[in-house]
Amino acid sequence: MTRTVLMKAGPWLSVPPDGYGGIENVVAALVPELRRRGIRVLLATVARSTLPADERLASFRGGQFEVLQRPYNQVSGVAHAHLHAVVRALRDRHDIDLVHDHVEVVGLAVLAAAALAPGTPPVLHTLHWDLRKHANFYSGLDAGPRVRVSTWCWPAAGGTDRGRRCRGRQPGCLLLRGRGAPAR
Repeated sequence: MTRTVLMKAGPWLSVPPDGYGGIENVVAALVPELRRRGIRVLLATVARSTLPADERLASFRGGQFEVLQRPYNQVSGVAHAHLHAVVRALRDRHDIDLVHDHVEVVGLAVLAAAALAPGTPPVLHTLHWDLRKHANFYSGLDAGPRVRVSTWCWPAAGGTDRGRRCRGRQPGCLLLRGRGAPAR
């Protein structure tokens, strides 16, 4: 039976990115390897992404990175519009076996709520940033039994094992560390 992973990059940059794009570079490394192993990948990204995938899900034609510097009330809907397309796919499709999320805070918050619905696939949330800037969110996170957070810096945010299960040393777990962009 072929497995399907919904790989969720953000709406900020194309995959692979032109130059900087840490998360997008990580996604660009993961997707080909998953496909090589026979796993179907539905890539949630922007339409201008060029990374080969079995299917694409896009809410925006191009990356929305330039809008991040605008006032909050002008940009807060960007990540949510991207996530709404993902949640719609989870509602309408029954062939997705896992959601692998890479979008800071809002991705995990929305997908943890969605994972409460019966029949929704489990969620793996990979963190790519310093958790201390969102310590209030991550320290109180109780994402439920079908959501896992993978990171090596979880204790820096005061996180507990309530939302995190994969430590990278357990059988079946993969912990990937690295720098996605040469400038970093």
